[in-house]
Amino acid sequence: MFKQFWHKRAYRKDLQKSLERKDLGQKFKIKNINVILDASLPVDFHFFDEIAKILTVKKKAINVMTFTSTEPTQEEYPLVFHPEEVSFFGTFKGSLQTYCDQEVDLQINYFDTENLYMNWVASRTSSKLSVGFASVDRKINDIVFDFSPTDKELFKNELIKYLKILKRI
Repeated sequence: MFKQFWHKRAYRKDLQKSLERKDLGQKFKIKNINVILDASLPVDFHFFDEIAKILTVKKKAINVMTFTSTEPTQEEYPLVFHPEEVSFFGTFKGSLQTYCDQEVDLQINYFDTENLYMNWVASRTSSKLSVGFASVDRKINDIVFDFSPTDKELFKNELIKYLKILKRI
């Protein structure tokens, strides 16, 4: 309980820093993508390879970090994070810290449940533009979709439509 209190406090502080450094007016084209995927959703991480192909982003320039509250399964997903990778005082460890330190053009927050750790990682990543769903903290996303993440085709079509409107592809 005390650990949860510290983690919520650290998340709010990191979210505020993220909002202060965000500059949506800068011009850029999407060259690399980070994805935070909720493992409980029926979405294969290869779905994001399709999106990268449409956006003409190289396959090696997309990183999918999967969140699981159960024991991580490295066989199913290449990068997995678990709440235990966050220290008592909110320091990220290992591959989670490396993932958050990468500067990316597009951050896809592919989760629709309010979860402190997914929100926290989403706010800690260094991204120029972030996309997510309306059912989570709207402050972490620049583009918010109000439909279920299980509708993958709709997500793909809407993402591409908005990126074209914003002249990012």
